Amino acid sequence: MANWSAALAVDPTYAEVYNDRVFLRHTIGQSEAAFVDINRAVDLAPTYVLAWSNRANIAIALGRYDDALSSVDRVLALDPVYVWGHVFRARASLALGRLDDAMTAATEAVRLDPAATHALIERARINQRRGDDLRAFGDYDAALRIDADDAWGLYGRGLTQVRLGRTADGQADMARAVAIRADIAEDFARYGIRP
Repeated sequence: MANWSAALAVDPTYAEVYNDRVFLRHTIGQSEAAFVDINRAVDLAPTYVLAWSNRANIAIALGRYDDALSSVDRVLALDPVYVWGHVFRARASLALGRLDDAMTAATEAVRLDPAATHALIERARINQRRGDDLRAFGDYDAALRIDADDAWGLYGRGLTQVRLGRTADGQADMARAVAIRADIAEDFARYGIRP
């Protein structure tokens, strides 16, 4: 963090440095400070798509879903085919219980990039919330064929398998997911998806 702070001491108008420092702050549990940094980045560079996308991501992490959606609006106004913009729209809409909006966004993200694991996972989570476990399983499985160690894919597929009566396989997937990311259950719970 010292290098970023030193760079900002030299040039406090360097939006990319604020944007880059966001990841470290968020990772070490300083999400509020990360939100301050990302707001500074978009103020300095209002057409910086990645910064707006990161602002949406941090807003989601803080539970500020309407704020996330306004950031996504900016992302997609600047770059309508930016996959993460659609993924974050799906994620924020899912958290708000706007399942149709979430599904539209997730489906568009998958259409734009069929190999985007998080797009497939968001669509799967929406299907889980809708009670369509077979479709959810299909998207989780597709995501895991791309990245076999994706914690979200493993946990979601595990939950889905348990619901479909494949308890041993489901529990194995969930255990692998928790070994990769200890807080994965809490992440799913924020979207209304629980065992």
